[in-house]
Formats: sequence, C-alpha cells, structure tokens
Amino acid sequence: MMKNIFLMIGALLLTAVSGCLPLEWNDGVLIDVRSPQEFQEGALKGAINIPHTMIGEKIEAVVPDKSTRIFLYCRSGRRVESAMKVLKAKKYTALCNLGGIEEARQELRLPVVKAPAGKR
Repeated sequence: MMKNIFLMIGALLLTAVSGCLPLEWNDGVLIDVRSPQEFQEGALKGAINIPHTMIGEKIEAVVPDKSTRIFLYCRSGRRVESAMKVLKAKKYTALCNLGGIEEARQELRLPVVKAPAGKR
C-alpha cells in the first residue's frame, strides 16, 4: 500500500517537474507534430499542426515566448521526442510530451475533429 502511494507521488512529481501539471492546455499551446495529411484526417480540437520535421523553422512564428507552455502530441509519441529535442535546443522551457493522440485526447478530454471535406 505505502509503496503504491510513493510510486504515485513520484509520478506526480516527475510530471510536475516536466511542465505538464496541471494538464490544462488552454494556458499554453497545443501542437500536433504529425504530418499535414494525418492532421487533416483528425486532430485534437484547438491543436496547431507543425510537423516534427519543420518545428525548428516554424516554432518562433507560432510561439515567440520561450516560456510559454507547449503541449505536444503525435500518433504514438515518438515524433514528440524528436520535436522536444529541437525545442530544448532553441531554449523553450515549458514542454509537455502528451504522447500519442489517443493518450492526449484522454488526458486533456478534448474531442478529435476532422477537417471539413473540402479541406482534406
């Protein structure tokens, strides 16, 4: 019992240190680092699409303040790791890896929305 409590506290502290708590993305920017095609098929409501391969070039136009909380997700979480390395090198300090789109959807309680048929 005590071991489980300590594990839960440790997980919460680790999450807090990483800039993810509280998980209220509306005090930051939600970025989908998947491809534009994946984004068009369905993305979390309110997300901005910046593919992980272009994040270094485009992030400053979208998020000029390097202390702004940035919540990132992709399909599985792998591309987020790549994007976070680039953002850390650019001195962004409040990064949160939400993992894959399904985990992010559950964590933030946001719906997945699809682009209108004419914009796919």
